[in-house]
Amino acid sequence: MKQKRTTVQKPCNTEPIRPNRPADHPLRGQLEQVLHDRPFLPLSTPSRISSFSWVEKANTSTEQSSRGWIRELCKTAGVPGPGPDSVFHHAAMDAFSIRWERHTEFCSLTIVRDGPMMAPFSLSAHDLLPADWLQRMPGEVLSALEICVEEAETEVPPTAFHKETLCSSNVAGGKAQVWTDFQQHDQGLKRFYIEQSGASNAAIGRLVQRLIELEVYKSLALHGFSTAKTMAPQLDKLEQSLVRLTQTIASQNAAENQEHSLHEVLALSAKVEDLVTASSFRFSATRAYAQIVEDRCEAIKEGEIQGFSTLTEFIDRRFKPAMRTCRAVESRSETLAGHLAGAVNLLNIQVSVELERQHKAQGEDMNRRAARSLRLQETVEGLSVIAISYYATGLLGEIFKGLSLAGLPIQPDLAKAVAVPFVVFATWWTMQRIHRRLEAKAPTI
Repeated sequence: MKQKRTTVQKPCNTEPIRPNRPADHPLRGQLEQVLHDRPFLPLSTPSRISSFSWVEKANTSTEQSSRGWIRELCKTAGVPGPGPDSVFHHAAMDAFSIRWERHTEFCSLTIVRDGPMMAPFSLSAHDLLPADWLQRMPGEVLSALEICVEEAETEVPPTAFHKETLCSSNVAGGKAQVWTDFQQHDQGLKRFYIEQSGASNAAIGRLVQRLIELEVYKSLALHGFSTAKTMAPQLDKLEQSLVRLTQTIASQNAAENQEHSLHEVLALSAKVEDLVTASSFRFSATRAYAQIVEDRCEAIKEGEIQGFSTLTEFIDRRFKPAMRTCRAVESRSETLAGHLAGAVNLLNIQVSVELERQHKAQGEDMNRRAARSLRLQETVEGLSVIAISYYATGLLGEIFKGLSLAGLPIQPDLAKAVAVPFVVFATWWTMQRIHRRLEAKAPTI
């Protein structure tokens, strides 16, 4: 009889076993947070927005810094303030909210007031701040503007804008319209008016933030234009000095002025290097800010309204030429530095040629001296042969006298006269042999 097999099923775990995840890179969280910092704030309609951007003074203490200034306002309102290392802070207060940001070169503060209120531009959002607090801003104002967001039916005061420079365009996919004249009005604030015709609060928030950034970065970029205008006359003078210097180097009597030319080249190089160094950061920042301005203009996605210039058209009319001027001045300074390097090379070549000429003249002079020394040596050697032969002949004469006294049939004077040619030849031959031995032993160069 067959037995039935029974299968025992083990209870299965409903949750899968997950392997342990590898460790995160130390910067992962910080890098991910970069994309979520400084979010757009949704804005309801109607609302009033005031925005200030300023350059903080150098060597400002912590208590007097922008962070401490904002912390003071938050403490007065009874809300938490920014942390010791914060670069962004948003705080909602009773009648308004603030948004503070710290950037590389500047800080910004945006005050937002929502809800129905008086006619546009009759009351600004920053009017709700403490009376003396705004005056103690720790820096110099870079840009200041106020923005009104209203329904399409709201009437704008006819004196709110200057008609000569009034710009307008459709934005937010045609669901809003923006107006501005880019002029400073009361308290030095520029005005933007937004008619909301169905755009969402998030879309209005993005639009307002882009308008604020457009104005701030436009002002920062134009700082480079101010630097370019200051540098242009200085470059003119330096270029003229370089032309004169090059002509001096190329002149026929430049060898007499080499020391003066060298000092002038060094002085010009130092001035150009100072200009390039002082303006390098400003022009680099200008290029970056100009690119941000272009990006913000594209992000607004303006639609043209007949009879009005768009904001981008108005900005481009003078902004792009100013940026081209900055690039031209920067290029001029770099080109001038290159031309100075060429002048230095030209001066080096001239100095090298002059040194070569001097070396050649010294070599020719040394050859002349050596030739004179050789002739003098040959003369001395000739005299030496005569002198040695004279003394040798005298000695032979004494020998001949002695032999004659000894009884040999020798006439001393005759024998002495006959021996003179042989003595002279023997002396000359001996000296020549000594010369050959010395030349054979002399080292070869």
